[in-house]
Amino acid sequence: MDQSVKRSAKTIWTDRQENDLNYAVQVSRVILRMIGVWPISKIASNAERIAIRLLNVSCYLLFAFILVPGLLLIFLKERDLKRRVRLLGPLLNCLIGCVKYSLLVCNEKKIQACLEQVRQDWQHIDNWDDRKVMLSKAKMGRKLALFSAAFMFIGGLSYRTIVPLSKGRMLTPMNSTVRALACPSYFVKFDEQASPTYEIVFTLQFFAGLITYSVTSGAAGLAAFLIMHVCGQLAILIGKFQRLNNMPQPEDRAVATLLADIVEHQIKIRR
Repeated sequence: MDQSVKRSAKTIWTDRQENDLNYAVQVSRVILRMIGVWPISKIASNAERIAIRLLNVSCYLLFAFILVPGLLLIFLKERDLKRRVRLLGPLLNCLIGCVKYSLLVCNEKKIQACLEQVRQDWQHIDNWDDRKVMLSKAKMGRKLALFSAAFMFIGGLSYRTIVPLSKGRMLTPMNSTVRALACPSYFVKFDEQASPTYEIVFTLQFFAGLITYSVTSGAAGLAAFLIMHVCGQLAILIGKFQRLNNMPQPEDRAVATLLADIVEHQIKIRR
């Protein structure tokens, strides 16, 4: 009977640890999984792996859809130097997003190793005080991730939609009307101003922006999650030092056990 109760209590505690970890990493996981850069699970099926790789290819195609026509516009069509410099802004934003995306894809195994270490750290929590410390840091990291995502999506997607649509139709010096795009482009084989081409280009640029801002906010959220996790581990280590200092009648065995735990915990944090 006692063993059954102990197993039940251990199961409840393990489930609680898993829920705490999911709570801490949820924001970054949702964003990064949406664009296919969240580490693939070891138990994922072949179909899931293929779907993620296809998603990666689709994201790169959307990056190219911004970069290539933009570069063609700058080097083949636009002659004014000042306007060329202004056109570099959206292209650099997209290029940096593409580089960040590639770094996340190439470092997938390292990210997975970090997440596995985080999981082990949560599993090693065996008292309520340490859990409370870790949860407080997890909440702070989650708030930072939510703030980053809200800032990037509201500001970025507004630039991709509201700004070009608010300009309406504009009259050029050549007495022709054009509709604005968030990322001015030049397509050699077709006119992007004609319908429904304009609507298709506008939509694809919107999704390209969605990926760019997802990369930035997801990476920032993941960094905040890992940093606050380390802060939580350091706070637990400080708590162990305080317990060692406050021991009323220290015994050799108790002190040795706590010191060994402190040394092991410190080495794990440094790694």
